[in-house]
Amino acid sequence: MKVVPKIVSKPAWLSEQPEIEQTKPKIIAAIPAYNEERFIGSMVLKAKKYVDEVIVIDDGSTDSTAEIARAAGAKIIRHDTNYGKGIAVNAAFKKARDAKVDILVLLDGDGQHNPFEIPAILKPILDKKAVVSSHLTFICFLLPFFHYFLKHL
Repeated sequence: MKVVPKIVSKPAWLSEQPEIEQTKPKIIAAIPAYNEERFIGSMVLKAKKYVDEVIVIDDGSTDSTAEIARAAGAKIIRHDTNYGKGIAVNAAFKKARDAKVDILVLLDGDGQHNPFEIPAILKPILDKKAVVSSHLTFICFLLPFFHYFLKHL
C-alpha cells in the first residue's frame, strides 16, 4: 500500500490567534503662548502638517493670540491671567493625559522651535529607539533646571 504524506496546515490554536493591530499613535503639539499674535498662526499651520492636533495654551494674552491660533486650526486652552510658562506646560500635560495622547510635542509660540523638525524628533520614538519618561510630575519639576542648564551651555 502506498503512503501519501498529509499536508499539515497551521495548528488550530495558531490560526485562532487574533491579528495584532498596528495602530498609529495619537500625536499632538502643544504651544504655550503669551502675546504671540505675530508668530502663532504660522506655528500652528506648520505643526499641523506633522501631528493629529495642535493645542495652544493662551496664558492670559492681551492681544489676538487665541483668535489667530483658532483661525489657523488649533484648539485653545485659555487662561484669564498670565500664570507663566510652567503652568501653561502643565495644562498641556493634563490635556494630553485626559485625551490619552501617545506623544506630546511642546513648541514655543514665538517660533524658537521649528515645527519642520517634528519628524526628526518623532523618528526615534516611533522606531522605539528612544527612552521617554512618562512621569510627568518629575518632568515638570525638572523642566526649569534643564531650561536653565541648556541656556547656559
